[in-house]
Amino acid sequence: MVPVTVTTALTKPYRSENILAYVRIIGEQRNVVMIPSQALHTEGVSQYVYILDSNNVEKRYVDTGLNNKQHTAITSGILEGELVIMNI
Repeated sequence: MVPVTVTTALTKPYRSENILAYVRIIGEQRNVVMIPSQALHTEGVSQYVYILDSNNVEKRYVDTGLNNKQHTAITSGILEGELVIMNI
């Protein structure tokens, strides 16, 4: 969980239990490999992908970062240029 502060354009303080706000959180990560999220598998609390290496399939555990449901940042576990298998 990440704490977020939201500011508004209201000039007077306003409190209500029934305020609804739509927010868009924009994050950035550098030096990560992005893969399609559907290539990511979960085993307990661990996540892994399948890599194709010299005609061999390897199950590789990875650490993940930000995602947008379509793509997930991989912060460690695979290198740029490695072939990730989508369906196995």
